Amino acid sequence: MTNDLLADDFRALGAQDVEVFPGPAPRVGPKPASRGARTGLVWVGSPSTYESVRTEVYPALDLLTDRAMSLAVVGAAVNRTAGRVREMVWSPEAENSELEAALVGLAPQVDSEWSRRKAFYKVFEYLAHDVIPVVPRLPAVQTLLGEDLDLIASVVDGHSPADWARAIDVAIRRVVDEAWIGARDRVFERWSAPRLAATVLEA
Repeated sequence: MTNDLLADDFRALGAQDVEVFPGPAPRVGPKPASRGARTGLVWVGSPSTYESVRTEVYPALDLLTDRAMSLAVVGAAVNRTAGRVREMVWSPEAENSELEAALVGLAPQVDSEWSRRKAFYKVFEYLAHDVIPVVPRLPAVQTLLGEDLDLIASVVDGHSPADWARAIDVAIRRVVDEAWIGARDRVFERWSAPRLAATVLEA
């Protein structure tokens, strides 16, 4: 199961030996020898989840300390640019290019019974590309990042544009240093493919 809430649902239905495992985490590939400075924000998703970024993040852009910060939206229905926002249809190339260039990755999520049971896999994708995630304080996120949550992510406490702006500002100031990479690697090891295989074999 992806998180404790979903596991509890299955236990209530009589399931036995339910394990929580939101992975497997992706592999962290080698980094290019040289890369330009990271700038801007990124959201990776799909048209079905686009509404969350439009309603929660777009209004926050005008409240950021850095009013020039741009946002790349990978997974929109059409390609278009409006002000500081570039929307594009998802493709593997677009996703990889924007993740390699971004400083901060956004994971807005409308709070609902469904969203509380999601795995938030896009947070893994941000972390794998050394992108600081900005995440809501939901059980699924806590399960995913555990005790390293506040070290490797910036947490949004609320749903208002001001709440998002504050959390994004914190993420922009955060540094991807040895402590951050170490925490990311601990999370990835906890939810690695070998750990998943061992969990299945032991069940």
